[in-house]
Amino acid sequence: MILPSSQIKNLPVFTKSEIKLGIIVDLELDTDSQSILRYVVQRGQILGRLQEPLLIHRSQVLFLTNEKMIVEDNVGEEEKEKKESVPMYESTAPNY
Repeated sequence: MILPSSQIKNLPVFTKSEIKLGIIVDLELDTDSQSILRYVVQRGQILGRLQEPLLIHRSQVLFLTNEKMIVEDNVGEEEKEKKESVPMYESTAPNY
């Protein structure tokens, strides 16, 4: 199947377990091989602010149709783990 970039943009992106990650907003091309290297996926908003986009490498894509993209379940987990390891706040009060 051949899809033009205009049709790939705005496709919804889901994990294998059917969690919606966002929509494709851009593509990164490898000029040497003339192939798509990564997909830029815009996630939703939190408190009125857009989240940082996800970069999904082509090796993480399970399949792509004219209706949606399905990726590995672990896509985006690295960022989730980083956020969970950062403390919510640090106390500046002295310990007595």
